[in-house]
Amino acid sequence: SCFRCVTDLMNTNRKTYALCTIANNPRIPEHCIEYAFVSEWSKHHKNPVDKDSIEDVNWIYQTALARAKEFNIEGVTYNLTLGVIKNIIPAIASTNALIAASTVMECLKIWSGMSKRLDNYFMYMGQEGIYALNQKYEKIANCKTCSKHVHTLKVDENETWKNVIGKMIQLTDIKPVTNSFSIYYNNSQIYDSNSERQISEINENKTVEELREEYKDTAAENVRADLVLDAVAEAEGVQVTPDDMNREIFIMAQNFGADPKEVWDIIAKEGRVSMLAGSVARKKAARFIVDNAKGAEKAE
Repeated sequence: SCFRCVTDLMNTNRKTYALCTIANNPRIPEHCIEYAFVSEWSKHHKNPVDKDSIEDVNWIYQTALARAKEFNIEGVTYNLTLGVIKNIIPAIASTNALIAASTVMECLKIWSGMSKRLDNYFMYMGQEGIYALNQKYEKIANCKTCSKHVHTLKVDENETWKNVIGKMIQLTDIKPVTNSFSIYYNNSQIYDSNSERQISEINENKTVEELREEYKDTAAENVRADLVLDAVAEAEGVQVTPDDMNREIFIMAQNFGADPKEVWDIIAKEGRVSMLAGSVARKKAARFIVDNAKGAEKAE
């Protein structure tokens, strides 16, 4: 699974407290801090709280501390005050320390065999403790990030590209605000959701037929280049080894944020193993040409 597959399992809501409780019957340090933050600040200040201001945070801390003493509650600290009003998450340095410690622990598990190793999930909750769970979260079948879906969209050749993009978004239920996506035609990128200029100034009012004509020469050039590389690979006896295939699968998996085994299973299921091998052979042929060109330059 990817990160988006497990976001629904996370509690993203900030913890809240009933106003009547924090005003009349506080029982824990957080009640006192919330009271100073929500109720007392507006009574003594015209401007809203600046959560990055040491003076503002200290005022809330001192007010909460006084209220805690009034009700005989212990535990109000400056750091806890920051955590309550800002809903703080660990800083980068803390995160690095956690990852480093977890990595050492996993190495110790591998070396000693003393415990089951982590699979693909680790949770750190600073206020409640550390969870180092061993279960493997499964991929959501309709995840827009790591799942593969085939959608068929029929369009008219005279339809504008802007309308086609709108239909694609509606068909796939992609949310452009939160989901980044790109569209390729004959290995050429013709749309990137992260680049508004690309669609608004270049392809927006072009029809499907116009785009096809525009990229026809590029497609033909790609085919010619592949034929040349195929001929070089055959003439030079370029061999594609299992290591070459595994390396290519690994690179593809990294680019898509997927598991290499899943990438291989998809390629095998769709009968594209020979196609992938041909692509790897062409890359090796291209490297052969470049290496020989560099050798010729040195000789001169």
